[in-house]
Amino acid sequence: WQENYGFVKEVYDFRCSKYLEWMDNIEAIIGKVMANTQYTAKEFKIIKDTFTSLCRDLDKEGTKSWLDMMLEKLSAHSSEGEENLSGRDKAVKAQEKKKLEAMIERHTGLMGPTMEAQSKVDHYSECYAFGDDIHPVMKVLNEQRHLSCKEIHPHNMDMCEEQIDKQEKVLRTIENQAPIYNELMRRGLKLKANPNAPSFLEREIKKLEETWKDTNEKAQERINLLNDAFKDWEIYEQQRQAIYTPIEALEEQYKTYKRIYDPKKGTDWLERKKKKAEEFKKTGLEIYDIIKKSFTTIITLAGDDKREFMEKDIIEIDERRTIFEKVDKMLAELTEFNQKLHKFVNTLAELRAWMMPACEKLNFITTSTDLSPEDRVKEIFDLQGQVNERLPLLEPLEAEAHALLDRGVWTPAAAALGPRNTHQFR
Repeated sequence: WQENYGFVKEVYDFRCSKYLEWMDNIEAIIGKVMANTQYTAKEFKIIKDTFTSLCRDLDKEGTKSWLDMMLEKLSAHSSEGEENLSGRDKAVKAQEKKKLEAMIERHTGLMGPTMEAQSKVDHYSECYAFGDDIHPVMKVLNEQRHLSCKEIHPHNMDMCEEQIDKQEKVLRTIENQAPIYNELMRRGLKLKANPNAPSFLEREIKKLEETWKDTNEKAQERINLLNDAFKDWEIYEQQRQAIYTPIEALEEQYKTYKRIYDPKKGTDWLERKKKKAEEFKKTGLEIYDIIKKSFTTIITLAGDDKREFMEKDIIEIDERRTIFEKVDKMLAELTEFNQKLHKFVNTLAELRAWMMPACEKLNFITTSTDLSPEDRVKEIFDLQGQVNERLPLLEPLEAEAHALLDRGVWTPAAAALGPRNTHQFR
């Protein structure tokens, strides 16, 4: 035994170091298993295999018994029996015994964490596999979301229709991922229901759910925007042509505007023209509002760099639309003329109503033989007073007559008015 002591001690120390190394390794691998780190399935498989390998002889009963036995033999190498051990040997034995007990105690302390890791490692492996399996779906969803969010600027119907076709393809791609997504969500929620589920699993499920929801929303928003834009393009093109119908009708009506030198006929004529003009204006303004609303939508999508090019049609419509203001102005002037004509004719009629009896009275005064000189003078003064009261009306009335009958200042229909209209006031 004395001759083999060195060899046996070396083997004992080697077995102790291996025992310690095993505990170091299992502590380290438990730390990796239980770490709050998200591995790939491949990475975790290596960890799991290493952990499983280290746990094959978890109790290490043989190792502990052998070490305890060999420690006893090594401590008793110099003499037989405990009582014959030297003080130095006793100290060495006590020290080695203490080391062995510390190792066994450490081993015992590792049993709880090791068994906990054993209970979770398979579930963790499934969770990490789940994390890997969602990546292809996430990649597709992120790509489709990018396509639904990237800037596009269709500035005509054909381009808009082309973008609709592309977006419908995006929607089909997302729809094709629905069965995979639903299966992953079912699987993820089942894994999450396990009490041993790692914290990263909830984050992965939430990320998948939010990405799916956001991608669908963005894709739907884009297709709705494009469909609305296409409808607005259709409306814009239709109404852009339709607005010229009331505009051209007003332009034609405008050419017929003229002064009517009969107050009553003029009033009736104006009412008809105003009613017709109001109908055309209302139709034109309604169409114009539709055009502007549609244009606002399509220019928003087309982009400001296309605004100048696309606004040419609107500018042309605005130029033609000035007929609305011209018609309003012309009808207002004709209405004012008609009102003045009414007033002029009424004043003239009042003077004529006074003048005829006054002429008869004057004839009576100058020819009657029944009047005394005093009565004749009195009647003349009375009649002269009436004349004096009305004389101030004549000059403004004459000026008003010239203003109303002055054909040289009236356009565009003044040429249609001839001398036939002036005899009414002579």
